[in-house]
Formats: sequence, C-alpha cells, structure tokens
Amino acid sequence: METFVILAGGLGTRFKEVDQDISKIVFPVLQKPFISFIIDSINSTKVNSKIIVSLNKEDKEVERIISHTYPEVEFLIEDERLGTGGAVQYAFKNLKLNCLNIINGDSFVEIDWSLFLSYKTTTIALVKKEMTINQNQKGNVEVSNDIISSFKEKSDELSSFINAGIYRVYHNEIESCFREGPWSIERDFLAQREGIKAYILNSSLYDIGTSEGLKHFEDYLRKLSMSSEPNP
Repeated sequence: METFVILAGGLGTRFKEVDQDISKIVFPVLQKPFISFIIDSINSTKVNSKIIVSLNKEDKEVERIISHTYPEVEFLIEDERLGTGGAVQYAFKNLKLNCLNIINGDSFVEIDWSLFLSYKTTTIALVKKEMTINQNQKGNVEVSNDIISSFKEKSDELSSFINAGIYRVYHNEIESCFREGPWSIERDFLAQREGIKAYILNSSLYDIGTSEGLKHFEDYLRKLSMSSEPNP
C-alpha cells in the first residue's frame, strides 16, 4: 500500500488576499473544495493507497469539510504548526513507515503517479519554469543527469525547473534532519542533501495561494471540462 500525506497545516498567509475566512485547501473552486482535485488525482491511479491530511488542531472546520466528501481520508493533527519538515517528521513518527508520498496542499499538477511511485530513493517532482504561475513562490531547481544539482527555496535566481511540491521521501534518508520544533523540508532537507532524484513533469503547476494563481487554475479546469465534452 502507498501512503500519501497532504500537508495542509500552514497559515495560508498569501491566501488572505483571496479570502480572509476560509482555508485555501477547502476553498471552493468551481463548486469543489480545492483539495478534492488532489485526492481525486490520487484515487484515479487505482493504486492501493491511504490518503492522510496533515492539519493543525485549530483546523476543525477544514477536517469537517474534507470528511464530509471523503470519509475514507484520515487525519494527522498537530498541536502546533510544525512547518513542512516538522509535519513530515510527525507523519513518519506516527505512521511507522519507511516511505511516504508528500504533497503540498496548495498546488495542483498533473502527474503519472504509477511512474512516480516506482522510485526507490527520495524523489522530487519538478515542472519546467515556463509552465509555472507565481514562479517566485516555489523552489528554483537545477538538474544534472536526472539528479538535483541545486535547490533554492523561493529564490529570485534564474533556474530551469520549479519544485512541484510533491516528494517521495524515504525515512532513512531524512531522519538525520529530525529535530524539535518547526522546520522546513525544502530548506533543511531538499536543499541540503545530495543525490536526490528529479522526476520532471510535462505539465503546468497551479498554485492557488494568490488570486492570480486561483484564476489560472479555474481557467485550466474549464478548458479541461470543455475538451472532455462529447462532440455534437
């Protein structure tokens, strides 16, 4: 069985320009909570999988909304906001697994899950920079022979690829980073470790953290819906 952990316990500071009251992961996008598109993508693979959403204890309404639509989804509840790294550490501690598939809950990208799940070492999904909205909000990455050669989180430097926010992480490769309190998987692990595998996607990355990103994602969904309609 494959286990997917969707990270959704952040404050969502950037999203305040879109909505002051609702978490971005359950913000209605064409009448569906945003996280639905991530969960539906995982479920479409037909892989035997478990989906877990990582939340803060204050996110009761988010948990209620997700549970209503997806009663099979499980939750990991943090007492404090641990950052992306702390949330992954918390997941490994509680789930007792060797490998987790980590997904940032504020962005969406089309991905071949069956291929991604075949990697036997820590792997990052990447998209080409020109296919990304809000480029300054994601990690800038360089690749050499399918291996990450440079990873700089939210940097203004020029790069060829952007971090898609999807990681296949092995416990024995990340456990040396574990620590007390909040920390970042991007800055404190991915940017520091050598030999991480790159999985390059031929897809666009949609980040709904801003009103611009949200609009682009809605446009993408409308075009997808039109293309799937039968010809008259």
